[in-house]
Amino acid sequence: MKIYYFKNIKPNILYYQPEIRELLKLMETEYHSIRDPDIYAIKPFDKFFSEDFLDTLLKMEQLIEKKIDDLLN
Repeated sequence: MKIYYFKNIKPNILYYQPEIRELLKLMETEYHSIRDPDIYAIKPFDKFFSEDFLDTLLKMEQLIEKKIDDLLN
C-alpha cells in the first residue's frame, strides 16, 4: 500500500470526495500502525484486515459509482 498510496493517491487526495478521503485516511492509519506503536489505530491491524478491510473497499466503490452515476445523469 505504501508505494501505491504515496505515489498515486496521496498527491491527488483533494480531488476525492470527503467520504472517500476519510476512508483512505482510516486505511492509511491502520497501515502505519503496523510498524509504529505510537500511532493509535481504531483496531489492531489483523482485526481490521479480517473484519473491516473489504467493507471499507466496498464503501469506496459504492461512493465512486454513485458519483459517476450522478455525473452521467
